[in-house]
Parts: sequence; C-alpha cells; structure tokens
Amino acid sequence: MSRHGFTLVELLIVVVILGILAAVVIPQFGSYRSDTDIAATITAIHGFQTAAELAFLANDEWPADTHANVMPPEMEPYLRPNAFLKVPPVGGAYDWQGGWGATAAISIYNRGGPTEAWRLLDEEVDDGNLQEGKVRVINNQYLFFILAE
Repeated sequence: MSRHGFTLVELLIVVVILGILAAVVIPQFGSYRSDTDIAATITAIHGFQTAAELAFLANDEWPADTHANVMPPEMEPYLRPNAFLKVPPVGGAYDWQGGWGATAAISIYNRGGPTEAWRLLDEEVDDGNLQEGKVRVINNQYLFFILAE
C-alpha cells in the first residue's frame, strides 16, 4: 500500500522553519523603511533646494520667508503644485526660511523637536552634528538645510 502526503510531524517542522525565517527577516524590513524615508526626504529637500536656487537666479534674491506648508510664489514655476503640503517621510512639515535663522534654507518643522531621523539625515547629508554645518537644528523645532547663511 503506497502512502501519499505528509505526516503531521513533517508539516510541523515546515511551520517551525518558516516561523524562524520570518523572525529573522521581519525586523530587517523596519530598517529598510527607515532608510527609504531618509532617502525620500533627501530627494525632496534637493528638489526644493534646486527650485530655490532657480528662483534666486531668476529674481536676483532669495524668496521671502513663508510659514510651514506654504511654498514661496517664486518657487512655484519649478515645483509641482502643493509640493510643500506633502508630509516629509520623516514627519513634520516643510518650510521655507528666508532671513530667519539663515539667509536661505529649506527646513522641516517639528513641534516635538529633534528626532532620530533628523540625526540620520544629518549623517547622510552633512557632518552628523546637528549643532553645526549646513544641516542643523534651529530653535529646537526646525531642521535647517542651509543654502546661504
């Protein structure tokens, strides 16, 4: 008599092996998400910086300061509509700084203050020190990406 199929013990062994593999692999996905959020934020900031520089070249001056989530009108021809309304992948809100804290800077506003993601952004883009360099914390609520001091 021939038997086809798997025994209960064989099926349990497969389930245990899959559980072990899942326990090893799933925590890795969390770090990939963090890395992706940092990369996406850097890409957005670079786009805003390029638009600000083009606005500067067109007008011979940096755009005036705006509030969080408000794009300077001078940058509108170079960005998608409502680009500043998107929430940064690392949280907070995009903000243009013109003459406050720096002559020209893109910032991320977060009422809760600095986050671990801010430190990771600084390590990726600048010197890893949030107190100095081209990327720094201002007023404990803004992460500045400085274009002109």
